[in-house]
Amino acid sequence: MALNVSLISYHFGGKEKLYHACLEQFGRARLATAQRVLQFAKSREEFVVRLEMFVSEFLAAHFEDKDLVQIIHRDCMMAAGKMENFPQEIFRDTFLKVFTTLSDFIADARGKGFLRGDLDSMIMASMVFGAITNGAQKDPISKKFFNLTLEDPSYRERWVRQLIQLVTLGSFNAAAPTPRSPS
Repeated sequence: MALNVSLISYHFGGKEKLYHACLEQFGRARLATAQRVLQFAKSREEFVVRLEMFVSEFLAAHFEDKDLVQIIHRDCMMAAGKMENFPQEIFRDTFLKVFTTLSDFIADARGKGFLRGDLDSMIMASMVFGAITNGAQKDPISKKFFNLTLEDPSYRERWVRQLIQLVTLGSFNAAAPTPRSPS
Protein backbone atom coordinates (compact mmCIF):
# COMPACT_ATOMS: atom_id res chain seq x y z
CA MET A 1 0.00 0.00 0.00
CA ALA A 2 1.44 3.34 -1.04
CA LEU A 3 0.98 6.28 1.26
CA ASN A 4 1.28 9.86 0.20
CA VAL A 5 3.50 11.41 2.88
CA SER A 6 1.89 14.80 2.33
CA LEU A 7 -1.37 13.31 3.69
CA ILE A 8 0.36 12.77 7.04
CA SER A 9 1.33 16.44 7.10
CA TYR A 10 -2.13 17.51 6.00
CA HIS A 11 -4.07 15.43 8.56
CA PHE A 12 -1.63 15.37 11.47
CA GLY A 13 0.88 18.17 10.93
CA GLY A 14 3.84 15.79 10.45
CA LYS A 15 5.20 12.41 11.51
CA GLU A 16 5.76 13.46 15.13
CA LYS A 17 2.15 14.56 15.54
CA LEU A 18 0.96 11.31 13.94
CA TYR A 19 3.03 9.44 16.53
CA HIS A 20 1.51 11.59 19.29
CA ALA A 21 -1.99 10.79 17.99
CA CYS A 22 -1.17 7.07 18.06
CA LEU A 23 0.20 7.40 21.61
CA GLU A 24 -2.87 9.26 22.76
CA GLN A 25 -5.29 6.76 21.20
CA PHE A 26 -3.40 3.82 22.75
CA GLY A 27 -3.15 5.56 26.14
CA ARG A 28 -6.84 6.50 26.19
CA ALA A 29 -7.83 2.92 25.37
CA ARG A 30 -5.67 1.61 28.23
CA LEU A 31 -7.12 4.20 30.60
CA ALA A 32 -10.67 3.23 29.62
CA THR A 33 -9.79 -0.40 30.36
CA ALA A 34 -8.30 0.49 33.75
CA GLN A 35 -11.29 2.61 34.73
CA ARG A 36 -13.75 -0.09 33.63
CA VAL A 37 -11.97 -3.05 35.24
CA LEU A 38 -10.45 -1.54 38.38
CA GLN A 39 -13.68 -0.57 40.11
CA PHE A 40 -13.10 -0.80 43.85
CA ALA A 41 -13.69 -4.36 45.03
CA LYS A 42 -16.24 -5.36 47.63
CA SER A 43 -14.38 -8.53 48.60
CA ARG A 44 -10.92 -10.04 48.42
CA GLU A 45 -12.17 -12.48 45.78
CA GLU A 46 -13.44 -9.61 43.64
CA PHE A 47 -10.09 -7.83 44.10
CA VAL A 48 -8.25 -10.88 42.70
CA VAL A 49 -10.67 -11.29 39.78
CA ARG A 50 -10.45 -7.61 38.82
CA LEU A 51 -6.64 -7.63 39.05
CA GLU A 52 -6.52 -10.75 36.84
CA MET A 53 -8.83 -9.06 34.31
CA PHE A 54 -6.66 -5.95 34.28
CA VAL A 55 -3.44 -7.89 33.67
CA SER A 56 -5.09 -10.10 31.02
CA GLU A 57 -6.45 -7.14 29.10
CA PHE A 58 -3.16 -5.26 29.27
CA LEU A 59 -1.26 -8.26 27.95
CA ALA A 60 -3.78 -8.64 25.15
CA ALA A 61 -3.26 -4.97 24.23
CA HIS A 62 0.48 -5.57 23.98
CA PHE A 63 -0.13 -8.20 21.32
CA GLU A 64 -2.88 -6.36 19.46
CA ASP A 65 -0.57 -3.47 18.60
CA LYS A 66 2.94 -4.93 18.92
CA ASP A 67 4.71 -2.30 16.83
CA LEU A 68 3.33 0.69 18.70
CA VAL A 69 3.96 -0.94 22.09
CA GLN A 70 7.54 -1.71 21.06
CA ILE A 71 8.05 1.94 20.06
CA ILE A 72 6.55 3.16 23.35
CA HIS A 73 8.81 0.88 25.39
CA ARG A 74 11.85 1.88 23.34
CA ASP A 75 11.12 5.58 23.74
CA CYS A 76 10.62 5.19 27.49
CA MET A 77 13.95 3.38 27.82
CA MET A 78 15.82 5.84 25.60
CA ALA A 79 14.38 8.84 27.41
CA ALA A 80 15.74 7.44 30.70
CA GLY A 81 13.28 9.36 32.81
CA LYS A 82 13.25 12.51 30.71
CA MET A 83 10.32 11.32 28.58
CA GLU A 84 11.48 13.61 25.76
CA ASN A 85 9.55 11.81 23.02
CA PHE A 86 6.35 11.67 25.06
CA PRO A 87 4.19 14.76 25.08
CA GLN A 88 3.78 15.51 28.77
CA GLU A 89 0.00 16.00 28.52
CA ILE A 90 -0.53 12.61 26.87
CA PHE A 91 1.69 10.89 29.40
CA ARG A 92 0.04 12.63 32.37
CA ASP A 93 -3.55 12.28 31.10
CA THR A 94 -3.36 8.63 30.01
CA PHE A 95 -0.38 6.46 30.97
CA LEU A 96 0.16 8.04 34.39
CA LYS A 97 -3.59 7.88 35.14
CA VAL A 98 -3.59 4.17 34.33
CA PHE A 99 -0.82 3.67 36.88
CA THR A 100 -2.55 5.78 39.54
CA THR A 101 -5.85 3.98 38.88
CA LEU A 102 -4.12 0.66 39.63
CA SER A 103 -2.37 2.11 42.67
CA ASP A 104 -5.66 3.53 43.99
CA PHE A 105 -7.36 0.16 43.39
CA ILE A 106 -4.69 -1.55 45.50
CA ALA A 107 -4.80 1.17 48.18
CA ASP A 108 -8.58 0.80 48.42
CA ALA A 109 -8.23 -2.97 48.94
CA ARG A 110 -5.62 -2.30 51.63
CA GLY A 111 -7.92 0.24 53.28
CA LYS A 112 -10.79 -2.29 53.34
CA GLY A 113 -8.55 -4.81 55.06
CA PHE A 114 -8.23 -7.19 52.09
CA LEU A 115 -4.47 -6.55 51.95
CA ARG A 116 -1.97 -6.00 54.72
CA GLY A 117 -1.85 -2.42 55.94
CA ASP A 118 1.94 -2.13 55.59
CA LEU A 119 1.95 -2.70 51.82
CA ASP A 120 2.78 0.21 49.53
CA SER A 121 0.26 0.44 46.69
CA MET A 122 2.74 2.27 44.44
CA ILE A 123 5.30 -0.52 44.81
CA MET A 124 2.68 -3.19 44.12
CA ALA A 125 1.42 -1.29 41.05
CA SER A 126 5.03 -0.97 39.82
CA MET A 127 5.52 -4.71 40.27
CA VAL A 128 2.40 -5.49 38.23
CA PHE A 129 3.36 -3.10 35.41
CA GLY A 130 6.94 -4.36 35.41
CA ALA A 131 5.78 -7.96 35.08
CA ILE A 132 3.39 -7.12 32.22
CA THR A 133 6.05 -5.15 30.35
CA ASN A 134 8.79 -7.71 30.91
CA GLY A 135 6.53 -10.64 30.03
CA ALA A 136 5.48 -9.03 26.76
CA GLN A 137 9.02 -7.99 25.83
CA LYS A 138 10.47 -11.44 26.54
CA ASP A 139 7.65 -13.33 24.81
CA PRO A 140 9.53 -13.82 21.50
CA ILE A 141 12.36 -15.54 23.40
CA SER A 142 9.90 -17.75 25.28
CA LYS A 143 8.19 -18.62 22.01
CA LYS A 144 11.44 -19.44 20.22
CA PHE A 145 13.13 -21.51 22.91
CA PHE A 146 10.23 -22.97 24.90
CA ASN A 147 7.36 -22.85 22.40
CA LEU A 148 5.34 -20.87 24.97
CA THR A 149 3.75 -17.57 24.07
CA LEU A 150 1.47 -15.15 25.83
CA GLU A 151 -0.44 -14.91 22.57
CA ASP A 152 -1.83 -18.37 23.39
CA PRO A 153 -4.94 -17.70 25.55
CA SER A 154 -4.50 -20.78 27.76
CA TYR A 155 -0.83 -20.02 28.47
CA ARG A 156 -1.66 -16.33 29.06
CA GLU A 157 -4.38 -17.35 31.56
CA ARG A 158 -1.92 -19.51 33.51
CA TRP A 159 0.73 -16.78 33.38
CA VAL A 160 -1.70 -14.14 34.68
CA ARG A 161 -3.00 -16.40 37.45
CA GLN A 162 0.53 -17.18 38.63
CA LEU A 163 1.55 -13.50 38.47
CA ILE A 164 -1.41 -12.55 40.65
CA GLN A 165 -0.54 -15.34 43.07
CA LEU A 166 3.05 -14.08 43.30
CA VAL A 167 2.06 -10.43 43.68
CA THR A 168 -0.46 -11.24 46.39
CA LEU A 169 1.61 -13.93 48.14
CA GLY A 170 1.80 -12.86 51.76
CA SER A 171 -0.13 -9.68 50.93
CA PHE A 172 -3.53 -10.67 52.23
CA ASN A 173 -4.66 -9.53 55.63
CA ALA A 174 -4.88 -12.57 57.92
CA ALA A 175 -8.24 -11.35 59.28
CA ALA A 176 -9.94 -11.59 55.89
CA PRO A 177 -10.91 -14.95 54.36
CA THR A 178 -8.47 -16.35 51.83
CA PRO A 179 -9.71 -16.64 48.23
CA ARG A 180 -9.86 -20.13 46.82
CA SER A 181 -7.02 -21.00 44.50
CA PRO A 182 -8.13 -22.15 41.03
CA SER A 183 -7.06 -25.71 40.26
